[in-house]
Amino acid sequence: MGYLPDYRYVVLITGCSSGIGFATSLLLAENGVRVFAGLRQREKIGMLDEEAAKRGIGHLLTPVELNVDSHADIERVVRLVIEREEKAWERGAEPILINNAGFAIIGALEDLSMEAYERQFRTNFFGPVALVKAIVPTMRQLRRGKIIQLSSAFGRLAIPVVSAYASSKFALEGFSESLRYELLRYNIYVSLVEPGPVLSNFVDNLEYAQNHESSLYREQYRKYQDLAEISALVAQSPAEIAHLIWKIIQEKTPRLRYPVGITNLAENLKRVLPETFIDELSRLF
Repeated sequence: MGYLPDYRYVVLITGCSSGIGFATSLLLAENGVRVFAGLRQREKIGMLDEEAAKRGIGHLLTPVELNVDSHADIERVVRLVIEREEKAWERGAEPILINNAGFAIIGALEDLSMEAYERQFRTNFFGPVALVKAIVPTMRQLRRGKIIQLSSAFGRLAIPVVSAYASSKFALEGFSESLRYELLRYNIYVSLVEPGPVLSNFVDNLEYAQNHESSLYREQYRKYQDLAEISALVAQSPAEIAHLIWKIIQEKTPRLRYPVGITNLAENLKRVLPETFIDELSRLF
């Protein structure tokens, strides 16, 4: 692979088999960004390779097998990016990490095992932490870099039967806020993108508690499913989120939080409504 001397950014992004990750990896490459696109499933690599070749950006986009639950995978891929792009760092390219991979387990506390909570955190929280830990030393030495974390509306507010998913995103929010203030002195910026519903196969891949149809909380599961269907009517496209991520990458001093769509509305309502009113509202779910 030849080296293009006009790289401004080198991006490692996770969760690129579909949705936001797929759209973002292609959009960035189309804008001249060097992209390493992580995919958990090896069989999906050919699909992304084919799409990149069709768009004439195969030289900029490299799909890599990356399971964020695996520390060995994380170390291998981060080392690959750092070593392969050594000339890019010398010429001033900025390293960017986009933690996008994630999934949701839907279940009431009494319906979920401890293993389910641990699995949810392993992917949604500890995976991003491990990736950041692996790449930050290089960013610090270069004294430049951006870390973009894909959070969620459920990282800012929660409703019944999403405690596993929401708590993993709340944890990501707290980690990212503290990390931002640790790293600012090295010109490394941490940002959170907080989308509401997005048109992707994320909802199709929701993992429900096995007994959700017979659970004592089955009515709350049904209301959650109804809400998910209604939310699809106001869902944003992955391309919209991809364009926001590209905008953040280009900003000299990006903000900490970027609430998107319904997340922004929900945050504003939560800020002005009394807690007792929100408690009563929660009974609708």
